[in-house]
Amino acid sequence: MTAAHRDTWAEVRESIYADNAASFEDIERALLVMSLDDATPSSLDEAGKLICAGQYDTSMNRWYDKLLGFVVFKNGFAGLSGEHAPMDAPVPGKLVDHAVKRIDSLGTSSPNISAASAAAFSPIEWRVEESTQALVNAAVFDTGLMLSNIKLRILHYKRYGANTIKSFKISPDTFAQMAMQLAYYKLTLHSSATYESASTRLFLHGRTETVKTLSEASQKWTHAMVSGDVGREEKRRLLLDAAKRHGWFMKRAMNGLGVDRHLLGLKMVMKEGERADIFEDPAYAQNRRYRISTSNMTSEYFFAGFGPTENDGYGFCYGTRKESLWFNITSHYNCESTCAEKMRASLASALDEMEALFAPDASL
Repeated sequence: MTAAHRDTWAEVRESIYADNAASFEDIERALLVMSLDDATPSSLDEAGKLICAGQYDTSMNRWYDKLLGFVVFKNGFAGLSGEHAPMDAPVPGKLVDHAVKRIDSLGTSSPNISAASAAAFSPIEWRVEESTQALVNAAVFDTGLMLSNIKLRILHYKRYGANTIKSFKISPDTFAQMAMQLAYYKLTLHSSATYESASTRLFLHGRTETVKTLSEASQKWTHAMVSGDVGREEKRRLLLDAAKRHGWFMKRAMNGLGVDRHLLGLKMVMKEGERADIFEDPAYAQNRRYRISTSNMTSEYFFAGFGPTENDGYGFCYGTRKESLWFNITSHYNCESTCAEKMRASLASALDEMEALFAPDASL
């Protein structure tokens, strides 16, 4: 039920809470939830799919309302599924970094914990009426369709990383954003409104603001990259212009000068019957249709990911490591116009082409 529509789960939770208060309290007071999964993924793609989404029966072995939901597979693959509302992903990301560093520091030794000192485990009991059980069964089916619809592919690009990108006089984050713009354009010959999250933790209770990567400058550059009439020097100049524009957007968003959260707040406080022309404008709706949804979760220890925010879109979670780059790409199986596998190939090609712009002995 925790994977079902929020309204459905809220109603079911309220109806069964009185008979199961102690069970709910045990879960909600716990620091984390751990799911022991019988699956044996043979690759990062498979493991990522089962952690980020799943298959028809995955939701029966998860509690998605928990901020920290660790998943450990039978063959040792492991990951974390986190509920996003309480905080943003970098916070549990730092926790995972710390935990993995701690594991590395132990080497081959194991903590000296005896079975006698380990915590005792006992099953959590649930009392559920038949009518509620029918809703649970329906939720298993519906969430199975939703989770199995996610296609996930990971690109671990090892030709270069953040250190090399810095020598190009471009921010590694900006470089990755431009690579995704080029990969999308090469694959579709279109550009799309693009979402990148910027942290606003400079402010008390700050969360995120939207950086809109797509700009006139980025579009001029992507068009030039697929044109046979533009030379390498001009392509490089256009990339640097687009990168400068992206950096300007990022700084404004981080300093509280973005517009998306402000407009969202205005829309959310509108009373029933109220209207505002801007929220009914087709341009506003198109501006918020993010077929490219992105987030930077750089870590030397893990890959992260999330699903697309549009049925005909892509989710890009990525990291700029010192000597490599990684991208976790998601799409929907039921959308014929998107494919995470094709996007992975397009992105690798885009990164090759972008490096060549800065190689003195190369030509494009």
